Amino acid sequence: MANNIEYIISPRSIAVVGATNRPGSVGLAVFRNILTAGFQGVLYPVNPKWKSVQSVKAYPKLMDIPDEVDLAVIIVPAEMACSVLEEAGQKQVKGAIIVSAGFKEVGGHGVELENYVKEVIAKYGIRLVGPNCLGVINNNENVRMNASFATKMPKHGNIAETEFSTWSFSS
Repeated sequence: MANNIEYIISPRSIAVVGATNRPGSVGLAVFRNILTAGFQGVLYPVNPKWKSVQSVKAYPKLMDIPDEVDLAVIIVPAEMACSVLEEAGQKQVKGAIIVSAGFKEVGGHGVELENYVKEVIAKYGIRLVGPNCLGVINNNENVRMNASFATKMPKHGNIAETEFSTWSFSS
């Protein structure tokens, strides 16, 4: 279904492209957040430079993951994000989050990159959050996904308050 965002908010499997063990990196923060939030699905780190990330076997690229992937969280430079998104489409990934910056907000070539992203998601029917975003959090007990680089996970419930803002969700 074209409007289905279920693969983004409640995925069964997540590949974090750009996951790393490098201290202070967004790739480490997002991967660690998903891992420590108690995500109820399968988590795959993707990085050609690492054999494992946080003791989880890493894959050099999305296509090397032997199973289906519902959601790709993309944390690589904007130039690389476009080819990763294309690979996600070829692997039939249904949802993507591009955390990376360097798109329309920087103007010039960034606008071209963002237009390419739009073409790729239309071509493959990928639902997308981003680019240049915090990520997505779902604190439902059956999901427990913090696919963001936020430093705190909101409490479970219909309304969550953080020191930064109040989020409300309706069912």
